[in-house]
Amino acid sequence: MTNPDDHALFSQAVNDVNPIKNNQKIHFPRSRNKADPHCDEVNSNFLLTDRITPLSLMTSPSFRAEGLQTGVVEKLRRGAYPLDGSLFLIRQSVGQARQSVYEFMTEIIRRGGRNVLIIHGKSREETSHSNIIRSYLTQWLLQFPQVQAFCVAHPRHGGTGAMYVSLRKPEELREQNREFHGGRSR
Repeated sequence: MTNPDDHALFSQAVNDVNPIKNNQKIHFPRSRNKADPHCDEVNSNFLLTDRITPLSLMTSPSFRAEGLQTGVVEKLRRGAYPLDGSLFLIRQSVGQARQSVYEFMTEIIRRGGRNVLIIHGKSREETSHSNIIRSYLTQWLLQFPQVQAFCVAHPRHGGTGAMYVSLRKPEELREQNREFHGGRSR
């Protein structure tokens, strides 16, 4: 049983509290913790939303960072690297796709992932939604400094309806490789 003194203390503590109505929404402000870079992730999306010219269907989007060996890109194109994640963008609006790409890439980079697959869908017309997403995706990937290469996926992973993306090795792993190979930096 409850103690009458406890009941009196509780009543005194909640005396000025008003009950919440069922249809009333409550919004809790997000804490801005400077130590956590992901706390304000939605507002820090740096991917551009400018209108772009859709890519030609005959264009195979690809990118290779300066200094990256061509063998790495060829191996990526064959789908020979293990995938650390995949993202499905089919039927997403440009705004949803932009946010999905941003969240997916920042999470993969945070985890130290190296190779991912992004599925955008196949296009039959240059003005089709899939081609618009593919065109934006090509631009968005170039905005991540960690992206070292991307290309059309192998047919077993979606072919022209998907892209492989290769990310730079995190600095910690680079240092481990230098130590393993006797201190040679390149």
